[in-house]
Amino acid sequence: MNFLFGLFLWSCGGKSTTPDAESPVEEPCGFSIGTTQCNFILKDQHGEDFELYEHYGSVIILDFSAEWCYYCKVAASQVQSIEDDLGVEYVTILVENAAGERPSQEELELWASTYDITDAPVLGGARAILDDESMNGWRVLAWPTFFIIDEEMRIYQKIRGYDEFLLREVTRQAIYN
Repeated sequence: MNFLFGLFLWSCGGKSTTPDAESPVEEPCGFSIGTTQCNFILKDQHGEDFELYEHYGSVIILDFSAEWCYYCKVAASQVQSIEDDLGVEYVTILVENAAGERPSQEELELWASTYDITDAPVLGGARAILDDESMNGWRVLAWPTFFIIDEEMRIYQKIRGYDEFLLREVTRQAIYN
């Protein structure tokens, strides 16, 4: 089943697959710890498509943030450092702007430049990708919320709120697990 929300394409239900023969993800996808993450495509701060499954084989931090959130801004100031230090892919999904709406392309660019995010993608999301208690989306109940995705595209762990030490430690565990 595919859901199209403006700049957002979500593929879930049944099996998640990727065309890359070296990264087969052929099991049911989901949003809870231990399940294989569903593939998605979102636009980044450069207007380019970011497809999650193109990063199979990498440990990924998915950071769900809102532009108006103080702790999201604190986390954003550490994105490049965490990505560089740990050798992981740090992906910010900016879900809301200051008005509580889907962020514009300009707002994604501003987020990246304000927090000196040079290599990591900043993606534009929308509330439609979040769980509404139906388990058909990301279960984000606090800003920011982080999902650590292991090399096999399984959700390794979830962290609500920002604690740099905890985020780094859990990510290291995912790397060496």
